[in-house]
Amino acid sequence: MSDSAAIEEVEKGVENIDLPDDLRALIEETVEDKEKQDSKKDTITVSMLTQFFDEAVKALDGEVLSKTIDEKLDNQEKETQGGEETEQQQHSKNKLTVIKKSIEAVYVDIWETKLEVDADLGREAMTKIDQFLQSDKISGDELKHLETLLEKFGAAEHRMVGSKLLGEEEYNRRQAENKAVMDAQRDIVENLNSLDAQEKSKYILGLKEKGDKLRKKMTEMGQEAALDYMDNMSEEDAKTLRQLSALTRIMQASQGGGHGHSHNGQPCTGHGHASHGHAHEAESHGHSHDGKPCGGHGHSHAPPPKQSHGHSHNGKPCGGHGHSH
Repeated sequence: MSDSAAIEEVEKGVENIDLPDDLRALIEETVEDKEKQDSKKDTITVSMLTQFFDEAVKALDGEVLSKTIDEKLDNQEKETQGGEETEQQQHSKNKLTVIKKSIEAVYVDIWETKLEVDADLGREAMTKIDQFLQSDKISGDELKHLETLLEKFGAAEHRMVGSKLLGEEEYNRRQAENKAVMDAQRDIVENLNSLDAQEKSKYILGLKEKGDKLRKKMTEMGQEAALDYMDNMSEEDAKTLRQLSALTRIMQASQGGGHGHSHNGQPCTGHGHASHGHAHEAESHGHSHDGKPCGGHGHSHAPPPKQSHGHSHNGKPCGGHGHSH
């Protein structure tokens, strides 16, 4: 007797057994789950990746996920009231965990429910996204479409994590500040391209000297006064700080430190496992303002992520598409 015939005989036998309705329902549900598991695809295609990113962007930009995260954060907030700054910093870490897990649950649902693929297989494919982007099997139109979706996906994920972690107003403020730094970076590059070697050195030295003067000025203020000043800085000093940040980015890129791509000027640290490199936004300075963790003042000098994939998006280096912890 063949396996299929044997299974059929067993099924007929079960049908003839007088089982309680709840037990029969449980058996049928178990069989259905097993059939679904067996029917899951075992290969990820470009088309499936494209569909995943498309669905993920819709979810990240949608109200359902946003409300889900808000509800979970509200519940967590009720459990954590007041406390010392160290406790507030831990609270920020916990918030990030809630946000990441909520987003990850959506990704798992897309893979397993809509694409009928094991989520682990989907994550693995996303860590190897460059193999798809560089494959001879992908057409020019498919490549362009996938890269566009990657950019939208990274920006949407960054926006969701940042706005929920920091609050909409603070997140938008930082985005605006980061854009100002990028504008300064563009201006510096344009100036450098118009100068000869000797003039370039003089120009860069001048920017560094301005930055050194500002750092000395703020050091002499004392830590608390300097932090307060950074929130109410003069336009001239703010411009100097942006130029210093921009120059740091340029120097890192010229020395091979331009790792990976960014989204709206924010370094990308991965795709496929919710946001990965955003913890610094709540913890990078170890102080807070009005009880809210400070994630910086638009002047981070930390090097970008180390993952390097050798390609860029819209002229911005890419830092990876994998999922990291």
